[in-house]
Amino acid sequence: MLQSNIRFSSLSKPSWSFASVETITDIRNPIHLLFLFVLGLFIPLNAISAQGSCTAEGGNLTFSDGSTSTVICADDGISDAFTPTLNNAVGQNQVWLVTTNFGEIVAVPPGPTFDFEGAGDGACFLYNFAFEDGFTGNIEVGDNICDLDTDDGCFDLSNSILVVRRIGDDCMMSCDVEGGNITIAGSGETVLEICAGDGQPDPFDVDLSNNSGENSGWVITDLTGLILALPPSPPFDLDGAGPGTCLVYHISFDNGLTGLEVDGNLDDLDGCFMLSNFIQVDRNQPDGGLLQGGPFEFTSGDGIPDMIPEDGIMVSNAVGENFQWVITDGNGIILGLPPTFSAVDFDGTGAGNCLVWYLAFFGDITGAEVGMDANNIQGCFDLSNPIEVIRINEGDCQANGGDIFGGPFEFTSGDGMADTIPAGSITVANSQGENFQWIVTDGNGIILGLPPMPSVVDFDGAGAGNCLIWYARFDGEVTGLEPGLNASNVQGCFDLSNPIEVLRTNEGDCQANGGDIFGGPFEFTSGDGMADTIPAGSITVANSQGENFQWIVTDGNGIILGLPPMPSVVDFDGAGAGNCLIWYARFDGEVTGLEPGLNANN
Repeated sequence: MLQSNIRFSSLSKPSWSFASVETITDIRNPIHLLFLFVLGLFIPLNAISAQGSCTAEGGNLTFSDGSTSTVICADDGISDAFTPTLNNAVGQNQVWLVTTNFGEIVAVPPGPTFDFEGAGDGACFLYNFAFEDGFTGNIEVGDNICDLDTDDGCFDLSNSILVVRRIGDDCMMSCDVEGGNITIAGSGETVLEICAGDGQPDPFDVDLSNNSGENSGWVITDLTGLILALPPSPPFDLDGAGPGTCLVYHISFDNGLTGLEVDGNLDDLDGCFMLSNFIQVDRNQPDGGLLQGGPFEFTSGDGIPDMIPEDGIMVSNAVGENFQWVITDGNGIILGLPPTFSAVDFDGTGAGNCLVWYLAFFGDITGAEVGMDANNIQGCFDLSNPIEVIRINEGDCQANGGDIFGGPFEFTSGDGMADTIPAGSITVANSQGENFQWIVTDGNGIILGLPPMPSVVDFDGAGAGNCLIWYARFDGEVTGLEPGLNASNVQGCFDLSNPIEVLRTNEGDCQANGGDIFGGPFEFTSGDGMADTIPAGSITVANSQGENFQWIVTDGNGIILGLPPMPSVVDFDGAGAGNCLIWYARFDGEVTGLEPGLNANN
């Protein structure tokens, strides 16, 4: 270590001079200087250091009383010499650096001891700087420690200690408080990373030493000094604070302090107070992001590479320190961890479906291994939505009837009016196959007709009853696709869509239709004196038909309990425990049996 016992001159001018020392307004309050350093430079303990196999350690630096800041009167002709305490420093070479609050190096003194008498008013920061042979960075007067980079070689800075220099009348001001020194309990560290927003508590305790003052408190700020919280005491849990970085301070102060309030700023504090060093909390919140692309379908085993194009999947809004592509089966078992999705050849993997995910994480995670379940990954991570990859064997049937939309359709049969479905009233989606066929069946699947399209069928004269319209896709030849046979018995590479119903009634037949009602179920606590009513509009009706309508309330066996004009007027409180049913009825003309106490089935 390059150290000596040569002290700074105690004369009015030191044996070395500051270069461009920053002066701070309102020098009577030394804490303002500390704030400018914290907010302007913001270099936490050991934040500037080489990585990898570097063994240099700047060490832990304090004044002899254990504090990390002091105030001196720099123009009274009285020596302010001090010898700091340095522990745990390691390095082939070690020098002392004095900087401004913005990190500019103003002196590289031999020290200790150090004496800032005669240096003028302002604030400066003292570091021990350890480095190994081969270091190429600049640490001369006028350079800035913020410009140091890991490419410069193996080095490490200690924490800083602050010297506030007052002159003139400001030396008369007395403010005898100490913010103290804080570290994360049990570790001695001042930087903490947590996984925020995962619902898992992240409490941490704090060790406090060397503080003094009439009053004591805790302050949490963002990096600009904005006060986010004034918690009563540790431990602190910032899991729900969302992503970002915040600083935790201890504050000591005498009565009369103003500005210490949430949404205030440390720069606006006024009075006799002192802040401790800060603990930096990095709140990591990973987001696997949104995947767009696919699904992808490949024929496996044909000898042709089955690879997703490089631009086949797009990722947006992913957040993390590290990222990994993950391929799982449908149950979440990890099949692969490729560097990118486009590097995977799915040919030869056999028939089946798999999922492609994007994994974002901070720090170390466990369980992200082939053969393990992605649902059991542990750590600070998040998975994106999945993209499906469908693998089929060569020669497997790929026909898909898809989905058809439209209807249902209702006609009066036998009135001499053509009962045809308008062209375009039924649409098809997601179908696949070399050939297609429209099919009309009865309710049991017996094929009634094989029209080229639904709009050519005239259902008038077919008599009362219901029939179904289907869309079929098939490859090659099929058997059993004939009128009179059952559509479920067609043989070959063949697939049916969902059906659409056609309702045929004879002229004069009852066409009342209760339709479909939507809403609920509803659950109430009966007998508590609180009205148990269904909100108006909570039940909606569709596809009903008839001259008249009636709401009906029955028990589970169909016994009619009430005939309200609408469900929202019924108060179920006081009816006792049990279940009841609400129905909507449509009818033409007169009906019998629609009375409380009778069964709605009758």
